[in-house]
Amino acid sequence: AVIGAATIGDSATVGAKASVGDGAVIESGAAVAARSCVAPKTTVPAGSLFGGNPAVFLRQLSSEEVAAMSKTVDSAKAMAPSHAAECNKTFAEIELEKKDYVWKLPKVNKDPLGLLSEQRAVYW
Repeated sequence: AVIGAATIGDSATVGAKASVGDGAVIESGAAVAARSCVAPKTTVPAGSLFGGNPAVFLRQLSSEEVAAMSKTVDSAKAMAPSHAAECNKTFAEIELEKKDYVWKLPKVNKDPLGLLSEQRAVYW
């Protein structure tokens, strides 16, 4: 998502590839649908779902949806330190880790019917 100088409340969700303009306010527990465009200075009220281009009110979120969004946000927060550590590794650190990887590349059978397994030539 691309977020300008906006205010995003706790447990609010901004979908993938969405954009939020400068001065917009996404209140706590609100959601912006993926690929939506929230115009500058727009307020998305708590517990509502906005979507489209420009983003408009679509519907109120159920209490189950708000709870699920909060759980998702907590999960993302928990993964943040690990993600940051992985992203800050140098090229040398990544290469050093590769020696411990178990590479399991699937072998593709390029001759499933067995037609190429032996040389078959026709002589006249």
